Amino acid sequence: TIGYSLARPELHRVTSDRYHAMLLAVHELRKRGYQRLGLALESNQDERVHHQWVAPFLWEQMHGKPKDRVPLLIVKGEEWNEQRFATWFRENSPDVILGYDPQVIPWLERLGRSVPRDVGFAHLWNPDQSGKLAGLYHNPPGIGAAAVDFLTGLIHTNDRGIPPSPRVMQLEASWADGKTIKTCEKMVPARRAGIARVKLRRE
Repeated sequence: TIGYSLARPELHRVTSDRYHAMLLAVHELRKRGYQRLGLALESNQDERVHHQWVAPFLWEQMHGKPKDRVPLLIVKGEEWNEQRFATWFRENSPDVILGYDPQVIPWLERLGRSVPRDVGFAHLWNPDQSGKLAGLYHNPPGIGAAAVDFLTGLIHTNDRGIPPSPRVMQLEASWADGKTIKTCEKMVPARRAGIARVKLRRE
C-alpha cells in the first residue's frame, strides 16, 4: 500500500518520512528568521500517520526558547474553521503557520495579516514545486515508482498474502521554496537536516 490510507489489513507500505520532513521544515523556516512556529492541523491528519507530524514539532519546541513556543492547534474536522483558527492566532501570534490547508491564507488576510509579509505559511504536503506555495514536497511520482519496484520484488520472491511482519519503505521529502514565506539570500543545503553525520577517515 502507499501511504497510510489503508489501515487494515496491515501490508507492506511505501510512504514519505514525515518525521524527518518536519525537522527539515523547521530547519528551513529557522534559516529564514522565523521564531514563533505554529502548527495548525485537523487531528486526523496527524493521527493517521501515528503522530509523525506532532512528535518532531513538539521535540523542536521543547528545545527552543520558552518565549517562542506556540501551543498547537490540533482540532477535529468539525472544529476546523475560520473562527477557531482566528481565536488561536490572536492568542498566540505565530510568525509562520505549518499546515495542510492553504485556506488559512485568506483567513489570515481577513485578520489583517499579509502572507508572507506579516506571517508565513508552509504547506506540509506541497502539491508541486511551482513556487506558488512554500513547504515540503514529498515527490508522489517517486513514491509510486518505489512502490512498483517493491511490488516487483515481492512477485519475484513469491511473497504473497498478508505479511506476518510488514515492511515500511520511507522516502525523504525535500523543501520547495515558494511565495508564502520570506526568502533567504544565503541558502545552506538542508536536505538531511536533523540527522547527525559521521565522517570516516581512510587509513
